[in-house]
Amino acid sequence: MTAPAEPRPAWTLRSEHSGAFLRLQRMLNGRRSFTLCFLTFSDSVYRDEVAGFLEGRLGPHIRVAIDPVERIGTEELFDRLRVDLRSGPAQLTGLESWPEGLDDLLGRLNQRREALAERCPRPLLVWVLSGNLKKVATRAADLWDWRSGVFDFTLPPTGIRTDRHQPHIGGPAEFAPERQARIERLQEHLARHPPSDPTDVDLLLDLGDLQRSLGDVDEAESAYSRALETVARLDDPRRRAITYGRIADILHERGQLDEALRILTEEQLPVFERLGDARQRAITQARIADILQTRGQLDEALRIRTEEQLPVFEKLGDARSSAITHGEIAEILWTRGQLDEALRILTEEQLPVFEKLGDAHALAITR
Repeated sequence: MTAPAEPRPAWTLRSEHSGAFLRLQRMLNGRRSFTLCFLTFSDSVYRDEVAGFLEGRLGPHIRVAIDPVERIGTEELFDRLRVDLRSGPAQLTGLESWPEGLDDLLGRLNQRREALAERCPRPLLVWVLSGNLKKVATRAADLWDWRSGVFDFTLPPTGIRTDRHQPHIGGPAEFAPERQARIERLQEHLARHPPSDPTDVDLLLDLGDLQRSLGDVDEAESAYSRALETVARLDDPRRRAITYGRIADILHERGQLDEALRILTEEQLPVFERLGDARQRAITQARIADILQTRGQLDEALRIRTEEQLPVFEKLGDARSSAITHGEIAEILWTRGQLDEALRILTEEQLPVFEKLGDAHALAITR
């Protein structure tokens, strides 16, 4: 159950998590005492891949995985975190598999936090399902106060390509029933009233967004296609461009990058340019850069981010989007191996903005 790290095959961290890794690496540099870090995840396979990556990059590790079949107490758990004192950080996974339940484990860890720190004289990286992070903060509040950082390694829900510059519907899984109920109401309304006007286009886009948030990509594509058919009969270039953007997102998710890029550059971007909508133009440029980055065209993606995207958000006074763009620039630099400059941007350009804005979630994953 507990063993020194084994050699791992080469593996590449997703670029959107490069900032979290760099911050974690900086925090743990030279640490040889108890340092509590929470690492959030949404996919256990990807979590294990990241854990292996961290072992290779942060030095010799031990990993302790809680087994739901093997019933152990906190004393044995602490002993397993203590083994091999010459080792580097320890990673703890499987909190959600504790036989008596997560609430029981959190209560035990909170009550015996001083013993945990004494028995684990090394950095401790605790993997937590993103949906359980709030529970950790409330059920183990004293232990939570000891944290040195929270590092986000979550993946977006299936079928959703996150757009960091504007709100999207893909919220926590616990809201799925409410979203499903809204989908049914929208479908009933559209069945009774065939779409014909701009409001109906908005309803179809809303329907597609909700379906995407639940992973129903084919259904979402159908809703977006109906929206495009409806808006084609209207003199509404803005809604038409927005609808094309949704379709491009789905194509991007499916790996149809050429067609997604064509739609963004030929159907969406020129419309926002003609309308003089600087913000939507910059968001479209960000999506284009996303695709170029996926295709490995890092130089052009970096040019767009620095010359087309960032100046617009700065001119508009959109501090949050500017900070997000700085993070995207840092991702590219990290991929290119320019780690020092990537880390400088994250700590000097992005983190101070999130601190000033009081963006709690962004602060948690930036720190």
